[in-house]
Amino acid sequence: MLRNLLLSLATVTFPVMAYTPITLPVIPSDPAIEKKVQETLSKMTLEEKIGQMTQIQLDILGENGPDGKFRLVKEKVDTVIGIYKVGSILNAPYSYCLDAESWNVIIPQIQEASMKYIGISCIYGLDQNHGTTYTNGGTLFPQNLNVAASFDTELCRRAAEITAYETRASDCPWTFSPTLDLARDPRWPRFWKTMVKIHSSTP
Repeated sequence: MLRNLLLSLATVTFPVMAYTPITLPVIPSDPAIEKKVQETLSKMTLEEKIGQMTQIQLDILGENGPDGKFRLVKEKVDTVIGIYKVGSILNAPYSYCLDAESWNVIIPQIQEASMKYIGISCIYGLDQNHGTTYTNGGTLFPQNLNVAASFDTELCRRAAEITAYETRASDCPWTFSPTLDLARDPRWPRFWKTMVKIHSSTP
């Protein structure tokens, strides 16, 4: 009976002892920003909040023109951002790889629509996870797992700096990198993307 009691206590208490939450924020809290966030949230409708938590792919906003180049379609932008208040656009795999000049036209147009209809800037993400993958003419690097296997931290940092610089030149302040998650099942076909990598799109 004592054995069963001890096992029961261990079952209840072990998860509590094993879990130690991180309480310190990565970025120090700014009272002025927090106040502005709360004021903005208090004025938003439920539909706007749902839209802001929604992310879609770029191709939903446009199409290829007669010249074969991607362009935004105003009616689609007005629907996605104006009606559904979508807050994040992703240039995902099998989407579009444009040159820096084209990104400098398209991304500001999306931001202008977002500020017009919602008053909140859109989070536009280029999936530059191993180099400037979605900017035509950008520099590509090995997958994260390959860089990790080199044990060359300076190489890793330099690759991230170059990627950040070139992505920012595309007028994109945010990328899907670093990949900080740790895959558990090697059967996942993108297991090789899981490695901690220093990366920021801010030059």
